[in-house]
Amino acid sequence: MDEKTPPPGVPPPSESVAELDGLKLKEFLTELGKTDVIEFEYENKDTHIVIKKEPLGRIMGDEIEEKPQSAIESPPPPPPPKPEAKTKILKSPAVGAFYLVENDKPIVSVGDVTKKGKKLGWVDSMGIPQEIFAPSDCRIISILTSDSSAVEWGQELFEIEEI
Repeated sequence: MDEKTPPPGVPPPSESVAELDGLKLKEFLTELGKTDVIEFEYENKDTHIVIKKEPLGRIMGDEIEEKPQSAIESPPPPPPPKPEAKTKILKSPAVGAFYLVENDKPIVSVGDVTKKGKKLGWVDSMGIPQEIFAPSDCRIISILTSDSSAVEWGQELFEIEEI
């Protein structure tokens, strides 16, 4: 390659950079300066032009938060959903009478926090007690059946929130 032949992709010295590839760059840059566009890329055959400009706030010394172009074009993703408390319904294991009171004291009350395995009440089915235990550490949200009432198999007794 001799000294007068430019490397590939570089215009020969006789071609004006102001009219590279048929573009009138001065006019284009003037119009681009009037917009909010901060980056422009043009490619055609052997010509590849990338124009970047600083946002006006940066030029004037203001503190600005830079955002990638993709963040500007699309709305921010919604925040992740808050984990919902797991609530469970504890049901009667048998037909019989439901009991909440032992030794004249309620075993649990609404709002109580209990440990896994704690007895919450029982169903007396033909003289055989079917105890109801907390399946996990939980809070008693509601007691759905009153003490000493008759219950059916599968009837809802407690609503709990696992903690």
